[in-house]
Amino acid sequence: MYDIYNINRDTTCILDKYKEALFLIEGNDKALLIDSGKDEDSLIDAITLITDKPIFLALSHGHIDHIGLSNEFDKVYMNYKDLDTYKQHMTMKRGHFDCELLNFKNPDDLLEMPELFDLGNHDIVVLDLPGHTPGSVIFVDIKNSSFALQKWHH
Repeated sequence: MYDIYNINRDTTCILDKYKEALFLIEGNDKALLIDSGKDEDSLIDAITLITDKPIFLALSHGHIDHIGLSNEFDKVYMNYKDLDTYKQHMTMKRGHFDCELLNFKNPDDLLEMPELFDLGNHDIVVLDLPGHTPGSVIFVDIKNSSFALQKWHH
């Protein structure tokens, strides 16, 4: 079960049952989902209630609570600097959540993060923000002059 909150006309915050914040940003042509959480419920089913646009998934970094349902998406983008982190967290067990139960995409199929996502009259700029992990990134919403930031866990 997901809690869904509109931030503005184009941006939706989706909270999974572990209170991981995911962000869906819609342009005229496409939608960008930032992170996929770690819920057991289908994320793509929840998102199709919000938009019917093609969806791209971009991962802010490779930790388990941000990559959990990446298998549900055809195109998954991540900073190549976090590939080792992603591979480590693919098989991590944390509490009641067992990542091995999910059918993760092959890390070799991940697409390198572009510098810009053009969603159709709505650009999202991707900037490196290493520190939390080597490949952490931040997403800048040019249209709404705001940052889409994930809640980071240590």
